[in-house]
Amino acid sequence: MVSDLLLTTFLSIQAIVKNQRNECAGSIYSDGTYSLFWGNIDRVKVSSDGVLLWHYHSDGNLFLSLQDWLCFFYSKADTVALFADNRILVIKKNNDCKRLRELLEIEAAAFKGYPSVIKFRFINTIESFFSINLSEQAEDKLIDCFKIYYEIIEV
Repeated sequence: MVSDLLLTTFLSIQAIVKNQRNECAGSIYSDGTYSLFWGNIDRVKVSSDGVLLWHYHSDGNLFLSLQDWLCFFYSKADTVALFADNRILVIKKNNDCKRLRELLEIEAAAFKGYPSVIKFRFINTIESFFSINLSEQAEDKLIDCFKIYYEIIEV
């Protein structure tokens, strides 16, 4: 699933973020370059202008939070990589996720300027789309709820 160029980029990012105390995120572009933004557990800039989103969890948790999933589902990127310790979780959108993104775009357009309403609407849309109640799901189990392809790379 991961090309040689992408793996080289992953290793470059891993060398920078490994053992950092702050979270960070960015995009990876088709030529292997990438952006990097530093933040904290509650707030790190999401750059979604690349072909792949990436995120680093300083606590070592190798699962996306609900907030991470919202960003990924809404982004144009087809893939997200999560760095944690010596592992990289790589998740690729399937056709269901692409249809979900279209629904989220409609919600975002309808409530532009009202971010708290948009988040609420995104959660309702995702719950309806997957027939789940997100408040009853542990964050480390969400990947199973979304029935999405993933790979774990050990580095």
